[in-house]
Amino acid sequence: MLTREELTKKAQDESDKADLKQHSDKLILGFENSNPSDAKRALWELIQNARDLSDKAIIEVKVEPGELSFTHHGKTFDSNTLLCLVKQVSSKTRKKKEQKADDDEVKEVGQYGTGFITTHSFGKRFLVDGTMELQEGEYVKLEAFEIDRIAKDSDELTNKLLRQQNSVFDLVGNGTIIPVALPTTFRYQGNLPVELKNAEIAVSEITEAFIPPVMALNRNIHSISVTDHLKTPVSFYSYKKLETDTETELTIIPVQKNASQPIEVFILWVDKDLDLKIVLPLSDVSTAKLFPDTMSRLFLYFPLIGTEQFGCNFIIHCGLFNPHEKRDGIWLSSDNPQNKEKEISNQAILEKASDAIFTFIEKRAEQIINPIHLAHISFPVLSENVLLNDYFKTLKSKWISKLSTYPLVESGDTRLMPQDTYFLDKELLLEDETSNLIYDLVAIFRKEIPSKHLFLDWTNIMIEWDY
Repeated sequence: MLTREELTKKAQDESDKADLKQHSDKLILGFENSNPSDAKRALWELIQNARDLSDKAIIEVKVEPGELSFTHHGKTFDSNTLLCLVKQVSSKTRKKKEQKADDDEVKEVGQYGTGFITTHSFGKRFLVDGTMELQEGEYVKLEAFEIDRIAKDSDELTNKLLRQQNSVFDLVGNGTIIPVALPTTFRYQGNLPVELKNAEIAVSEITEAFIPPVMALNRNIHSISVTDHLKTPVSFYSYKKLETDTETELTIIPVQKNASQPIEVFILWVDKDLDLKIVLPLSDVSTAKLFPDTMSRLFLYFPLIGTEQFGCNFIIHCGLFNPHEKRDGIWLSSDNPQNKEKEISNQAILEKASDAIFTFIEKRAEQIINPIHLAHISFPVLSENVLLNDYFKTLKSKWISKLSTYPLVESGDTRLMPQDTYFLDKELLLEDETSNLIYDLVAIFRKEIPSKHLFLDWTNIMIEWDY
């Protein structure tokens, strides 16, 4: 016979299991719906959470055989947020405060919500070190607090969630109290080959191409350092954001890697109410560059993985973008009435961003070195989504009609508009020797052609344009 106390405990556990079942079902579904792009997103999700927890986030990533660790020096756990982590539910921990429309450092992007599940691509078991705040000035030390989501089914996972929840309650009542908060570290225990590979993929995404624009678009991310023990010799690099002048229409934000010359990120403010900004493809104030093909072209504070082929050599950020649930793009055109309002909003944002880019090019085309890098237009118009194709065809047509009227083509000492320029057909350029002869022959009769060192690149751009 059970005692009344034991019966009470049994009833409480059964009630807790029923409540936790929905969370374990959601986790299992999330694991079933995981895809290869999760590894590319996962570290950004962790950085995003750290950003939400600090006014000046200091972030450290370390990968070694069997473990990927992520440390931040921001706000520590309390019992609620630790329980939210156990249950995998979103938690908004920061106190609301008065803010201007452009104060993006206090706009939370998300914490421990559905996006956080992508971090399980590094391993479904991870350990948490740090502290849990009990009350002001009192913290419970967390040492290898275990989050274990390795389970064959929802019932097994529910039991694990129950044990982890009870561990939080036990820490509140019996944990070792210390007077100061400690940095928070997540240590993912990757054992499967795919988990180890995902850690490598994730670290490879945190590169010089991505980190500077991310830091520029998130003013409260101060530094990001990465130590990669999988490489020989061990790779270490650290990015630190330097002080910037008061924001103007064109803001230059320097980001320093190790002790090298700072990388300048050029931000064009479009609309502060929308938090709409353009990261310009400039290496300095007067020289255009190409963003890598792997660079996302749309950002919602962080790269929207899957928008690498969006269609232009500019990065468009908006704090009011309506992304897909998996943050692999934004809603633009479909036959689903549920998404229509999001699609109309996103289209309006892109319209405004496009107009701002056109104005920038029109003002600067004559002065910018390598203006050809501003001319890339390759919106995806051949997907299986007919409605989306139609939308991109319209957008592409607008971009071409605008860019064809700007002096982007270098021809000797002059600049020509694409609409006034003759370009060579790709079939004439198959071999270097003959293509040079053909160019020299054409140049005798036509002066309105690109400079010789650019004619092949411009031919490829015209193929992109289908002009």
